[in-house]
Amino acid sequence: MRIGIIGTGNMGRTLGGIWASAGHEVFFGARKPEIASEAEHLARAQATSAVGSGTNQQAAEFGDVLLYCPRAVDPQDVLCNASVLGGKVLIDLNNVAIPSGFRFETHSESLAEKLQRQAPDAVVAKAFNMLAQEVFGVDRAEREDKGVSVLIATDDPEARNLVEILARDLGLTPVNAGPLRNARLLESAADLVRYLIGGAGLGPLATLSVRALSPGSAKSLYGGRRASTLQTDEGHRNLPRGQPVEVESSGVIDASLESVWNLVSDFNSVARWHPDVTESRLESGKAREAGAVRLVHLRNGMAIRERLVAISPEDHFYKYAVIESPLPLREHESTVRFIPINESRTQVTWTARFEVIAGDAKAFGEAVKTGVLDLGIDGLRKAALG
Repeated sequence: MRIGIIGTGNMGRTLGGIWASAGHEVFFGARKPEIASEAEHLARAQATSAVGSGTNQQAAEFGDVLLYCPRAVDPQDVLCNASVLGGKVLIDLNNVAIPSGFRFETHSESLAEKLQRQAPDAVVAKAFNMLAQEVFGVDRAEREDKGVSVLIATDDPEARNLVEILARDLGLTPVNAGPLRNARLLESAADLVRYLIGGAGLGPLATLSVRALSPGSAKSLYGGRRASTLQTDEGHRNLPRGQPVEVESSGVIDASLESVWNLVSDFNSVARWHPDVTESRLESGKAREAGAVRLVHLRNGMAIRERLVAISPEDHFYKYAVIESPLPLREHESTVRFIPINESRTQVTWTARFEVIAGDAKAFGEAVKTGVLDLGIDGLRKAALG
């Protein structure tokens, strides 16, 4: 993705640096050029894609996804021309100032909702506000092992999908926290975390992990749940947490890396090489640039909409996400990576991660592996030879 950091501070500098190391193009903006320049210099040491720095206005113009760091400040007071925010995803990670004695008040309106009113043509998402900057100094493996969560509230499903991908790139577990109105709950939860950090003395590495226990281990002791006012239509709207699945397939193609990449780097070329795809239509964006959206039709008549999340001609990989599908999955992300073996042979590895929300997760994962990944690599092998 192209990410603009508006108001580079501790969190903006840190998150932007990690995203740059994950292959996203990042532009740091700040009121003081030297602050943005320092963040650019630090990010370049680990970056795998382009990094830049400049003014907040330049960052807003650069990014398709914008991390908004100024706390409780109207974008009109930050940018020369706030109309540039139109149509862009604006991630708000802010909280109110900590009051004396940690005497927090309840939130009748969140900072994120206020930001949405101030930037009505942008798509605001609340996220990353319950984490201190120090959390990202811990090894990524520990964040993943502890299931450190990031709650995401937004009214737009595509924005949610993009933020979830960025969260995973940080080694975090994304959690769907519902519509933007629920940002009030997220900001109150952040108040609790900040009390635990400072008031209770747990320190800045205190985090929250949202985990659902295995249904198979639940037992109806002491009579189980009886009918109550919780069992209303509203209560039944809550979806159960999906079962996480990760599948991977790999193979060798008897063709040069250059020839294989020329074929697959066109996001709209999938019908040329995947046997199960009968048609692919580019709906928005450019076929070789992140953000492109395609609609693919399968042999069984099913249609699936997918977004190109990231692509690297230098490192020869691309990531894409399913954003609309009749299949029982969500939070999907696939990475397809190509490595040269020699001048005439190429290794391809295809990894898919998603949650299964209905049916047998193991069987569904195996079906994705054989019917999408294995079949696709075999089709790519034949197309490259042809």
